[in-house]
Amino acid sequence: MGISKLKKYYSSKQENMIANKLGWRVVTGSGARSTHPGDVESDEWLGECKTHESPGHKIVFYQSVWKKISDEASSKYKFPALFVDDGSQISSNTWVMFSTLPAVPYIGSNFIYTIKNNIRFDSLDMMKNRKELDLSTPVIFKISKDKRTLFISSLDDFALMFKVR
Repeated sequence: MGISKLKKYYSSKQENMIANKLGWRVVTGSGARSTHPGDVESDEWLGECKTHESPGHKIVFYQSVWKKISDEASSKYKFPALFVDDGSQISSNTWVMFSTLPAVPYIGSNFIYTIKNNIRFDSLDMMKNRKELDLSTPVIFKISKDKRTLFISSLDDFALMFKVR
C-alpha cells in the first residue's frame, strides 16, 4: 500500500470513529473539494480530523489547522471542532479543540501546559489530569491565548456534551 493510501486509510478510520461516536456524518471526499470543507459534520458543527499512521504520537493542535477549520465553519454558519489523536484512531486517545461552551454541566480547568505557537501534549498525561478532576462530569480545559479563549476536551467528554441525539 502506498503512503497516500495508508494515510487515507488511517484518516478514514479516524473520521468514521468520530462520526459514529458523535452521531455526525463523514463529509463526502473529506474536504477534498472546496465546496465540501471539513472531515466530519453535524447540522451545527464542522470538524477537521488529524491522525498519524502509528500510535504513540503527541497530541498537537496546529494553529494553522484551527484557523482553516474555523474559517470554513464560519462560512457554513457552524461551530468549528478540531479532532486530534495520537495515531491510534481510538476515542480514548482523541482530543477536541472547540470555541463554544455546552449547555450542560461540566467542570472547567485551566490548561496546564505551556503554549507557544501550537498546543502540544501527551494524551496519557492529559488523561491523568482529567481523571484527577471528576469522572462523573465532562471536563473542559480552558486555553487563553492572544485574547482568544478556546477549549479542549477528550472526545468522550465532547460526546457527552455535543452528541447528536
